Amino acid sequence: MLSFNNITGWHDPLNALDYMGAGSEAMKAGRKKVLIADSSTFMCIMLATTLEKLDFEVVGTSKSGNEAIEKFKALKPDIILVDPALPDKDGIEVTRAITEESLSTVVIMLLTGSETDPDMTLI
Repeated sequence: MLSFNNITGWHDPLNALDYMGAGSEAMKAGRKKVLIADSSTFMCIMLATTLEKLDFEVVGTSKSGNEAIEKFKALKPDIILVDPALPDKDGIEVTRAITEESLSTVVIMLLTGSETDPDMTLI
């Protein structure tokens, strides 16, 4: 499995969460499905790894607004994390499209980087 620690070699700060039982009470009812929409490969990997450690099921990632909307319709996630600066449709447009489709999906918009931050390219 691809993980943040394997790619970067950085220390994994989430090990402390295992000892605290973070997320365990909320997840007893079942794993929540998450879709990540972020133009940065690095942030998709980091967010997916973090969420999986907290017992969320990452059902997909997308790098553009249109792709996020298509995957939302196909995968029916409970939660979608949206980068406000997606190409072709920004995070606001994606959020509007998703909330028109489903009022029960939680949309969380988050700023995860900037144009000056280098993206990690996977080979």
